[in-house]
Amino acid sequence: MFRRTDPQATFGSLNVLLTPEKIARLEKNHWAGSFRRKAFPVLLANEPIFRPLFCEDNGRPNKPVAATLGVLILKETFDLTDEAALDNFEFNASWQYALDVDPEENPMQVVTHVSMEGAHQSDQHASVPVIDDLEQKGCKPDTLLADTNYGRGRNIVDAAARGIDLVTPSWGPKPAADEACAKNAESGGVGALSPRFRRSDSLPGASERPPPA
Repeated sequence: MFRRTDPQATFGSLNVLLTPEKIARLEKNHWAGSFRRKAFPVLLANEPIFRPLFCEDNGRPNKPVAATLGVLILKETFDLTDEAALDNFEFNASWQYALDVDPEENPMQVVTHVSMEGAHQSDQHASVPVIDDLEQKGCKPDTLLADTNYGRGRNIVDAAARGIDLVTPSWGPKPAADEACAKNAESGGVGALSPRFRRSDSLPGASERPPPA
C-alpha cells in the first residue's frame, strides 16, 4: 500500500537530537542543509506520483519514497556504489539530516533483482528465476526468506536443488498452539510461538545438508 512520508519530526530525528549549534553549521556551511531545505521538500511533494505503483488496499506499506529517491540522488552525486550509499545513509549524520530520517529507523534495503509482470498474473513462480539471476550476478544467498505465497513445495525443492534454503511461513490456518501463546501473552504470560516456517530440508526430494553452525 502507498503511504506518504510524515513530515512531522520524531523524537529520534537529528532535527531533535542535534544541538542548535550543529544544526546552525549544517544549515549555513554544509550541503546537507541546502539539500534538506531545497531538494527534499520537492521529493516529498512528488511522492504521490509513485502511488500507481502500489496496491491501494493490500500489502505492506511502502518504504519512504522521498528518502529512497534522496539516497539515489546522493549516490549519483557523490559517485558511490550501492553499498557505500547505504552505509552513508545508515551511519553518516549529514545524510540523515539531509533526508530528515530517524537514525534508528533505517528504512533502506539493497535491491538485487527486479522483474515486471501484469497485475493479473500470479508471481508464485518467481522464486527460482530470482535465484538463478542472483547466481549469475555472483550474489546467490545460502538462505532466502520469502512471503507465504512463494512457499509452494515445488519452489522449495527447486531452491534446495540449487543449494538454497527457501524459508517461508507455512500455508493454512494458524495452529492452535499459536493462538494459545497469543492469549497467554495478552494476559501477561510468556510463551514462544510454535514454529510455522517451512524449510527446504524438511520436504521430500530436498538435498541433504548439515544444519548451519
